[in-house]
Amino acid sequence: MDWRLIRKAPHKRAARERKTKSVRKEKAVKAAAKKREGAKKYHAKFLAQKEKAAKDEKKSKARAKERKNKEKAAKEKKGKAVAREKAAKLKREQNAKRKAAEQRAKHHERRTKAAERSAKERSHKVERGNKARARVERTNKARIRATSHRWTGYLNNMDHPLSYSVGGKTYISGLNSYHHNGYEDRRFRVLLTTIGTTQYGRRWSGWVNNMDRYFAYSCPNNYAMVGLMSYHNNGNEDRRWRFMCAGFHGVGFRRGGWPGWQTNWDAQFSIHCGHNPAVGFASYHDNRKEDRRWKIQCGHRYSRV
Repeated sequence: MDWRLIRKAPHKRAARERKTKSVRKEKAVKAAAKKREGAKKYHAKFLAQKEKAAKDEKKSKARAKERKNKEKAAKEKKGKAVAREKAAKLKREQNAKRKAAEQRAKHHERRTKAAERSAKERSHKVERGNKARARVERTNKARIRATSHRWTGYLNNMDHPLSYSVGGKTYISGLNSYHHNGYEDRRFRVLLTTIGTTQYGRRWSGWVNNMDRYFAYSCPNNYAMVGLMSYHNNGNEDRRWRFMCAGFHGVGFRRGGWPGWQTNWDAQFSIHCGHNPAVGFASYHDNRKEDRRWKIQCGHRYSRV
């Protein structure tokens, strides 16, 4: 309390109090108004802030949504790109697999065709070889096959010379003879065989024996008898002999062994090798019988091609 006011007059004091109250009231009103104004401003500011916050939030949400949409779009775009890449990769892989399969198929086809060609070539080669072998075999068989087999007539008269040879495709396969006791001599004929190839290299031997002497003559290797020659001596009542041998193209002759003596004294004989050639003759003389015993050496013919 203001004691100074107490000492003053009451009516003044009341006036002052009223004035004070009025001022206070005015101040209160002003303060209230100011408060209300401040409240309004605050409220307006709050509302503005709220509105701004709402707008910011809306903008933020819009930006977030837009960003999300963009991210989603980017993700979708990326997904589509990845999908396109996967599809392209898959397509490339499928194309590569298809090309590889086509290449394998073509390679297999080429190999198959090559194998077929090779098989055909081998077949043709084998067939040609078989045909060639068959031709060679036929030729070889034709070379060594006997096409004719016959005895000649007698080639000499008693006490007369004998000189005979055969050419072409023929060789001597045997010898036939009979004895005459009056002449103490023999007449001879030969067995001829013709084959499918010709002679070459014909050659005469020298005289293979002296009178009353033994001889055993064989042709050279792969040669066959193709001729014989002899003359008679009435003093010795014996003959000396020469033989002709020849080779045959593409044909060889394996000499066989000597058999035992195949003829008897003063007897007719016929010794031969069948269709094979004679490759040698052996004989010895007996002065008492004035005759000779004979044996023939045969050769086995074979193809030399």
